[in-house]
Amino acid sequence: MGCSADAGEMDRKVAKALGVSVEEYVDALLKGRVQVERLERGAVIDGVTLLFPRAIFRFQGRWTQLDLER
Repeated sequence: MGCSADAGEMDRKVAKALGVSVEEYVDALLKGRVQVERLERGAVIDGVTLLFPRAIFRFQGRWTQLDLER
């Protein structure tokens, strides 16, 4: 599989977790079709306090999350 010239390590991780190709993910991200929500350190989610900032990526009815400072 080729990789988009615009893809970084995080893009590859997110694309894999979403189950789409890196090219499809990067194209959708650049065209604004991926929704990204950022949660800051200290936010409480389901009773758990986040130790790291977290991003939630939503695309085509799928979603994945990624801690940003690990």
